[in-house]
Amino acid sequence: MKRFLLLLCAAAAVIAAAPAAGQEPGRIFIDRTAGKKANPTLVFRGVAGNPAMSERVFSNLRYCGWFDVRSGGTSDYVVSGNATGNAVTLSLFNGANRKIADVSASEGSLEKSAATVVDAILKHEFGIPGICRSKIVFSTEIKPGVRDIYMCDFDGRNLKRITDNRTLSVEPAWAPDGKSIVYSFYGQTFTNLIQYRFDIGKSRRLTGYRGINAGGSISPDGKYVALILSRDRHIDLYIRSVEGGPLIRLTNDSAVEASPEWTPDGRGICYVSDSAGRPLLYMVDPFRRTPPVRIAGIRGSERVTPDFASDGTLAYSAKVGGDYVLTVAEMNGTQASMTKIGLPDTPDIPGEGPSWAPDNRHVVMAFKGVLFVVDTRLGTQRRLLKGPSRTFQPDWSPILP
Repeated sequence: MKRFLLLLCAAAAVIAAAPAAGQEPGRIFIDRTAGKKANPTLVFRGVAGNPAMSERVFSNLRYCGWFDVRSGGTSDYVVSGNATGNAVTLSLFNGANRKIADVSASEGSLEKSAATVVDAILKHEFGIPGICRSKIVFSTEIKPGVRDIYMCDFDGRNLKRITDNRTLSVEPAWAPDGKSIVYSFYGQTFTNLIQYRFDIGKSRRLTGYRGINAGGSISPDGKYVALILSRDRHIDLYIRSVEGGPLIRLTNDSAVEASPEWTPDGRGICYVSDSAGRPLLYMVDPFRRTPPVRIAGIRGSERVTPDFASDGTLAYSAKVGGDYVLTVAEMNGTQASMTKIGLPDTPDIPGEGPSWAPDNRHVVMAFKGVLFVVDTRLGTQRRLLKGPSRTFQPDWSPILP
């Protein structure tokens, strides 16, 4: 919701400076946690030959969120390994000490090898691409009125500052190939969309139209960017080629639009609009140009900050009883079926701006300036970062090369 309010405040400033120009009936709940009240247990016996590699593999197994890692005793899995330099091989056994698989990695750094080899175990056992080779970007408050973009590993390690703009740099969003991010740069009387490329460590202005340029989201094929503009004193949703060209306007009304999010197949965009008098979620086909449709069957008197997992599951923040809480729904077009987060007795989890991990199970979100990772299957939480800085608007990367 803070992202929506930030856009409203920016709209007031920019337009003033610019020259004239609850629950719905019939919701269906799906319990994705049925029969899954705990993670499988795993005993880690270490990686011989490289203590640093052993520590990092252990940490990845612990924080990946797919195992209950123990120091000994009976377990569902046992893992041991050997390493020489950055080359590592892990052996995976079942509880009867029968070997299941050997997985290996030899990358350019110890950290990357440890991430790759644990992701290989996750892929072998659970059929997911992994989580350890991903990163999280977010906006950090440096001082009042100044926010910059930072990045860390999936477990909170390797914190790195990306921008030093001495103004508001917010709403970071990964490109689907993981090679760049797009973020909103707020000046005093203007905003721009900026693209930062990690391979060359440089930024470029992606859009700089008069008024608001915000909410950048790149399509799954990397060809288009969805964005919010206020070119004619109306704050509407547009798309455009990433490399430039004509704009395609998708909304045209007096409402405020925000937070566009592409569907995984690239055929739709979910976004926030207050056209009904309060922020709710809508879907629009960006290429067929059909009228937007409000998403039905989801909870919350207000619904903001949507994000799709790669399997099409929608996460967003819903206002329930005065608080914004994490909410998940299975989508069928514009019809949704609510999903229970955690176990039957798990209470609502407060937070805003959820973003899915590449394992389609965990999300990162902000609550009162603190980032948390939530396991949507078990309902558990862990704090991502330590320290006093206030952090907002996280976005989880795909699996990185």
